[in-house]
Amino acid sequence: MLSKFKRHLMVATSTVALAGLVAACSSTAGSQSSDSSSSSPQAATSDTVGGGGGGSGDAGKTLLIGVSSPRTGPAASYGISGDSMVAYLKAKNDEGGVAGYTFDFKYLDNNGTVSGGALAAQTLLADDPFALALVTTPPFNGSVEIIKSQTNPPPIFATVSGAAIDASGLENVFGVLTNYVTEAQYVLRHMVNEDKHQKVALFYDPSFADETVAPLEEAAKSLGAELVSSIAVAAEDTNMTPYIQQALSAGADSALIMAHAQSAGYMLKAARGQGVDIPFYGFSGTLDPVLIQTAGADAAEGFKLDGAYPPVDSGADSAEVQRFREVTAKYAPDAGTYFGTMGWQMGAVLAAGVQSVADSGKEMNRENFIGALYALSGQEVGFTTITLTPDDHNTLIKDDGLSMYQVSGGTFVPLGG
Repeated sequence: MLSKFKRHLMVATSTVALAGLVAACSSTAGSQSSDSSSSSPQAATSDTVGGGGGGSGDAGKTLLIGVSSPRTGPAASYGISGDSMVAYLKAKNDEGGVAGYTFDFKYLDNNGTVSGGALAAQTLLADDPFALALVTTPPFNGSVEIIKSQTNPPPIFATVSGAAIDASGLENVFGVLTNYVTEAQYVLRHMVNEDKHQKVALFYDPSFADETVAPLEEAAKSLGAELVSSIAVAAEDTNMTPYIQQALSAGADSALIMAHAQSAGYMLKAARGQGVDIPFYGFSGTLDPVLIQTAGADAAEGFKLDGAYPPVDSGADSAEVQRFREVTAKYAPDAGTYFGTMGWQMGAVLAAGVQSVADSGKEMNRENFIGALYALSGQEVGFTTITLTPDDHNTLIKDDGLSMYQVSGGTFVPLGG
């Protein structure tokens, strides 16, 4: 299986039209970017870490990590995932690195869009990074063919839907989110079995959640309920009134939102402003303070959703959560949220893979690193137990790793807590 990473993949789309736009993408790089060049696909030539830490890695033992994350656009709040991953690795640099290896970073804004993702991927891959972190599904979708054009693509840690990873056909992508279909069905079961709703409306962002529509229709039938309407809501839409009226006209007694937190916030604000009192539900992508800020605390009150990582602002005090708070406070103050935990998980898994390769005595290259990731399966890393195999690498989180939360008093709390 691993030898497949060395085969030459056919270029599925032309990149000629993109070449003239690379400079525009490069200009969006965040303040954590580095200008270090790469002497091989495995390591940057510099022996210090750009933008952070006190790492003192030997020359040739600094690993370049490319980060494609939204800094602007409707998904900008998700960009903290990239920030917290970098924070985790900077903290490792402070400790002298991982088995003598330190980390350097190049950070680009993918704008949360398909086109932005393609441009960021092309620019980052030109520097031959050891690994990539890719945040949000639309940019991932835009990156797929660019990645496939690489002879030996780097391993990619992605905060995207597991279903999107499956659909890409890429074998070198490791997901830290759930499969959105799994999440949607999990929340639907709660809506029907626990809260006794029968007629559910689905609001979904077609740029990443259209994959949930057909499975939810079948799941609703199997539960004795009905998906009465499936309404596409673009990320840039702010007027939610027509969508809400469409759902009410279909007889909905509840609604599930599979869209960005800001969109969900606009939806709640519009519904409550019109006196619509049907309950709304969401997925882990809405476990974001932006939802409450956009909707207002009163409109968001009672909103239910699922999550896979601990909501770090709810008083959790595990050793890993405490370290997360300390490190993000130092290197990424805005990343101390649920989405920050996703990036932290990427950093933890990446560091564990590097340590595993070093412990094995093997050469630090992409193939050995990917093999080391699979060898971690069943071990506790970061906030969760790793569950990666060559045939099942689209998500670290399975169905039994999900929990329900609700908005109460202007914050997210465990349901029933």
